[in-house]
Amino acid sequence: MEGSADEMGEGMGELEVLAERARQLAMAQNFGPEAEQLNHRILELAGDNIGALNRLARCQRARHADDEARASYKRVLEIEPANKIALAALKQLDPPPAVTGERRGTRTRMPPKPKRAMVAPTASDIRISDELAAQFAQYITTEHYHENERGYKLALHILFSNLFRADLRTDEEVARILAALVSKGNAALSLLDLSESQLEQAKGGLKRGGFSKALANLSNPAYAFLQVRWIPVAVAHGMGASVGAELRRLVAEPPSLADRVDNFRPAFGDLAWAARAREGRLPNKRAPASTAFTAAILAGFDAQRYTHYRAGVLKEGLERLAPGSEWPSSGVTVGERYAYACAAVTAVGEALRNTGVPVHDLIDAQSFLWILSRNDGRLHT
Repeated sequence: MEGSADEMGEGMGELEVLAERARQLAMAQNFGPEAEQLNHRILELAGDNIGALNRLARCQRARHADDEARASYKRVLEIEPANKIALAALKQLDPPPAVTGERRGTRTRMPPKPKRAMVAPTASDIRISDELAAQFAQYITTEHYHENERGYKLALHILFSNLFRADLRTDEEVARILAALVSKGNAALSLLDLSESQLEQAKGGLKRGGFSKALANLSNPAYAFLQVRWIPVAVAHGMGASVGAELRRLVAEPPSLADRVDNFRPAFGDLAWAARAREGRLPNKRAPASTAFTAAILAGFDAQRYTHYRAGVLKEGLERLAPGSEWPSSGVTVGERYAYACAAVTAVGEALRNTGVPVHDLIDAQSFLWILSRNDGRLHT
């Protein structure tokens, strides 16, 4: 046997310390670089440690290294074939193909259905009458429009585009500032690196309801898990780095927009669930972040490329403006549907500019669709 008794004792002491820290990070839903490093070290000391292998696989999934995660889970099953965590995770990573019975008592594997092609309308497909364009061109310059449509969305854009800049702050700092915005509102704006004019614009846009109300208005607040009130709790319990990392992954490329949305929604929902568990206030079930909330983050980060999201409003508006366009309703993921929406709203914005409307970004294009939908195709403000 290699090593002295004292050396082995020291090794066991290190193992216990590492395992305790790794468990703390897992409880906080923190599966970032520190957690991955810790679990690798645990496996160097104890190669058959099932807990470390499962945690390592979760870290690998968090950075979208699915092949590495599969290998880790399969190693778990070599040691413990009935391990429920690994079995469930592999089922998520590699879902079984759909089956159907052609005859009673038989099960036939069906090939996956090909995905339907999603072709968003282009600017040339959008039909906006001269009268409607003239009305919106006039309305878009009014104080009423700024107060009711653009102002609070622009405020969130100013905040989020600054908050998520990688060259300004760490993931932990992102979550800490976001927690302060949730709990302190405008008083926390000084934590951001804003110019004087940006600060005044943000304060003006948020003066009617504050940060949390503006975000809730764009995020479908009917669902409790969408409320951001859990974020200060998460930060207080050491989950800040995980919260910041998930938000950063949502706005950073690659992967594709659809993949980022589909990865973010369940991951952020899990963080909300874990934070509420710390308070002893668990919802009945875990739920992903809604598309509307996800879109509010993205549109806040980059208003030129991403749109705020209300499926019914966008669908109805596009059907009015681009007859023959087909809203993707089945056979696509939530992320793919949102990517379609961004392309379609971009086309509406281009069509508006072609008619002379001074559209700044997708905030204005989405607001145009919202107003039309809410007023049965007329520009009643």
